[in-house]
Amino acid sequence: MRVVNYTENDKKMEFTLTVRMDKHEWSKFDVRTFDVISFHDKAKSSVNPKLIQNIIYQHFGLNDTLIEKMHDARKLGRIRRLVDIRRYCYYFIRTYTNLPYEEIGALYDQDHATVMHHVKKVTGWLEVDSSVMNEVEEIREKIIERVNPYHE
Repeated sequence: MRVVNYTENDKKMEFTLTVRMDKHEWSKFDVRTFDVISFHDKAKSSVNPKLIQNIIYQHFGLNDTLIEKMHDARKLGRIRRLVDIRRYCYYFIRTYTNLPYEEIGALYDQDHATVMHHVKKVTGWLEVDSSVMNEVEEIREKIIERVNPYHE
């Protein structure tokens, strides 16, 4: 498959599929056009935030007691490791779902401003901290593997 046309303004892509029918004949068929933004949003809407949470909790080896604390800010306190794990949850849920900040905050008994702050914090770390980059890449691979087991 090869890209024939991509127009940035209207976010539409057009593809043609070229197939060799025999030694000398090439045929073009299956011309499709689709909206890139709606395609991306549809993919994002199929990812469950609970799945992302579980992948992150498993990645960091949290037990059931700590997982329970993650969802109640009063129990969590300011334990740095747990706050950082929660930050990753906010970041990945925001990245891989269509949930607004308010709904992400509701998962953790937080308001939208707190979620926005933590997402920006992780995004900033990604620009300067290689250990965060590595951590995020490991988690991203696990999420992609669980969502799409045929991913290479």
